[in-house]
Amino acid sequence: MTFVPVPVERPGGGRIEDKSPPAEDDIVVVDGYERAVPLHRLAAEAWAALTAAARADGHAAPLLLPVSGYRTAQEQEWLWQGALAKYGDPDVASLWVARPGTSAHQSGRAIDFHLGDPIESEYADRMRDTAPYRWLVANAARFGFYPYDIEPWHWEYNPPWAGQTGAGVSPARRAAARSLERP
Repeated sequence: MTFVPVPVERPGGGRIEDKSPPAEDDIVVVDGYERAVPLHRLAAEAWAALTAAARADGHAAPLLLPVSGYRTAQEQEWLWQGALAKYGDPDVASLWVARPGTSAHQSGRAIDFHLGDPIESEYADRMRDTAPYRWLVANAARFGFYPYDIEPWHWEYNPPWAGQTGAGVSPARRAAARSLERP
């Protein structure tokens, strides 16, 4: 059966606009790289389908396991303070870590994938030359994931709305998408 991502935002098809925290019952925990990682349930479902396809194409674990997913505002604040200490300049720090309240991770639909190197700015260029990154670039959109170009490890679940509500999407998945839609 072909995976069909459930749209969340209109129009979707790119970076996450709505960074609101998910409802508590929409958070699930998946096995990640070196620890369990919370994700929005729709992002977790899409991640499972994505990794199954990647494994079938020869990308073995631990590649593409999530290193980070849903973050609370307090976790984002802690990361932001660390980035300020590391980079010294808030404008440079904000390239690598979003200010609290502005991170797609706070929606539960952003995933930092393990691509073989630590998730640090000094490894970004090298990660773009890896086979798993090239696989994501070629395949992630069909699972509803879109990149943050500066961070090769960071991908956001935000499938496009158009064409996703017709054939191939079960009534339960359509209902789930409608329940997440914001007026």
